Amino acid sequence: MESHKHRFLHILTTIGTSVAFIASVAAIVSLYAQLQDYKSQDAVQALQIAQQGTAISLQSTGIALSNESNLLFEEQLNTQKELLKLQEQSLTPQPSEIPNSPTGTAIAEAITQAASTLEAITVKRQQLEATQTAIALAAENLQVVVTTQPAVFSPITICGEEEFDQIKKSCTSSRTEFVGNVRCIYANWSYQGVFEGMKFARQWYKDDEFLFVASNTVGENRERWPFDEETPAWSVADTQSGQADQVFDSIFFPTGNYRVDLFIGTELVQSASFNVVDDATDEGVNLECGYLG
Repeated sequence: MESHKHRFLHILTTIGTSVAFIASVAAIVSLYAQLQDYKSQDAVQALQIAQQGTAISLQSTGIALSNESNLLFEEQLNTQKELLKLQEQSLTPQPSEIPNSPTGTAIAEAITQAASTLEAITVKRQQLEATQTAIALAAENLQVVVTTQPAVFSPITICGEEEFDQIKKSCTSSRTEFVGNVRCIYANWSYQGVFEGMKFARQWYKDDEFLFVASNTVGENRERWPFDEETPAWSVADTQSGQADQVFDSIFFPTGNYRVDLFIGTELVQSASFNVVDDATDEGVNLECGYLG
């Protein structure tokens, strides 16, 4: 009878442990919600670290709950066996001359206590199942964050000053060849999934030789690059301004084969090529051209 009381106290203790597990899962789910809106200077690295920590917590909590569920199942079987035994004893008359034989009242109390223990185990197992479901959902949602985190970029469109819409900040048509006096060449692209702190760079080449690189961070200049997934991002190389001015001796793009590569961090995500043909003259200089981007 005393061992049965000890088991009942153990069940109550494990119920308290379950509360701690549920609180742990709640913290994990809260962390997941924060991850979806996570933005900082080092967002990519921080997000990956947070995801790894959350995944480990989910796995550890899942293992602990599984072990606890197995223990409860075993306890439930033992309690059911004891309850059956007590019920049999209650139906069998107990001779008063048998030493230490339980009285009818003691047996009834033991039956009541065993039934309460079974009820507590049932509630406990329901709590565990709900918690395990929450863990599975959190793990699934976390995986969604991981698989959808990379940004997506469209192919780069190349155009000249006359094809670039200064209001919409995008090329109205694309070109792969420019003739004669070319001072400014624009590149623009659309995007999805970018966030503040993301580094992006444009590397320019002539005849496969590196010319210069322009680097920026999402969020540093919202007037020029709003990154609202509606306004295209754009860049311009101006032979009379910025780094392009420093690498060219002429006031126009020299004849040659050019390429611009778009990088996110250290990853090459898009590339576009164009040619400049025929020698430039000193006529037709466009002083309204944009600046290096």
